[in-house]
Amino acid sequence: MSETIAAIPGFNVEQLEGFAAYAAENPTEVIIGTEATTIWEGHAGRSLAKIGPWSLAEQPINKPTRDYSLQIGAWKEVEAAIGVDGAHDKLEPVEVALAALCSCVTWAICITAAREGVSFETLTVTARGNLDPRVLLGARSTEFSHTLVQNIQMDIRVTGDVSDEDRVRIIEMTKRSPVHAMVKYANDIQTNVYVD
Repeated sequence: MSETIAAIPGFNVEQLEGFAAYAAENPTEVIIGTEATTIWEGHAGRSLAKIGPWSLAEQPINKPTRDYSLQIGAWKEVEAAIGVDGAHDKLEPVEVALAALCSCVTWAICITAAREGVSFETLTVTARGNLDPRVLLGARSTEFSHTLVQNIQMDIRVTGDVSDEDRVRIIEMTKRSPVHAMVKYANDIQTNVYVD
């Protein structure tokens, strides 16, 4: 049975603190490699996204039972507007990215709250942003790529006995999220094209 802190059930705080100390002393041993792939379905921009193997400290972890897939495309109304034959609804990639942002921020808040003893009864994270498709559609040049998704707003709702100080701490906790950092800060993306 794990020891938990009343603030956030489900964490063995002693083990969490031990892992954090180990990570501080052995940074290369806790690097997590991630991978995702999309396979074009042969129609419009629709694809099947597969969450791939991952690694811990450069040791690959590939389990046959860990096979997650998402069908990705666009909204039916947008597909119809841009002339896609057989328009229908699928998950839109920006929605998937926003969901990943919300989920990762939730994890960051819960892990940090468990370590710091911040308590709440419920937690909901919502992210929204405005998508300007003009670069995607070729109506603007790629020099404006930074304008594709603008004004991301994230709302965090908690219930319980949460002080004003805790509210400020929760905002700071969001900065511990890897996906939050990936969205908020510039990343160098090295792109390669291979022809098989």
